[in-house]
Amino acid sequence: MPVMNTYQYYWRVEPFIRFYCDIAEDPFKIMHEEKRAYGFTMAMLEDRKTIRQLWSNTLEFFESEHPEYVGKRNSIKFITHDSETHTFEPRNYNLCHYWSNFEIADLNFFRSKEYEDYFQYLDATGNFFYERWGDAPIHSLAVSYLLPFKKIHYFANTGYYHKPNFDCPSDPDIFNALHCKCEPARSFTNLAYSCVPRFLLAEKADLEENTKV
Repeated sequence: MPVMNTYQYYWRVEPFIRFYCDIAEDPFKIMHEEKRAYGFTMAMLEDRKTIRQLWSNTLEFFESEHPEYVGKRNSIKFITHDSETHTFEPRNYNLCHYWSNFEIADLNFFRSKEYEDYFQYLDATGNFFYERWGDAPIHSLAVSYLLPFKKIHYFANTGYYHKPNFDCPSDPDIFNALHCKCEPARSFTNLAYSCVPRFLLAEKADLEENTKV
């Protein structure tokens, strides 16, 4: 999209959302100073019926067509963590995705040849139409294969609301400091369908793996 050529970052903001906490820091400054490429505040499970072939097509692209595109340090653990066995199953997608109605990203990631080739490969299947593929799982799979955890930022404690879900800090000190107006006990982040705990667990496992002497 030519109109975006002069921009490096974007923040997706949809109608009727709310932020029930103060945003204490400039999100774009965080992304830039910490050299992050993708930021999110909620993550959840996708409806399997809407992505029947997305995972198999993704495996075909990254494992058969372009294995050289897979980042040496990637974040695949996030999308392959099995909550029942507490293991990482490299070929099994757990349906987790970053909720893209709040996403802050470096446009250079989406302009990259790797992402563009992946998107065109998926588009050629026709399944955006036939299966109703959405942007959230596709962005999430691409981020997981192409970016390491250190390039991904979890924006916690935003008080973000998008019907029907919201995030709310559980720490009383943070809740008060950010003047939050939400109910911590009902925060989506703490519910079974949230994938934020899996992200944090996978990020920790990756860090431990890569700091072993």
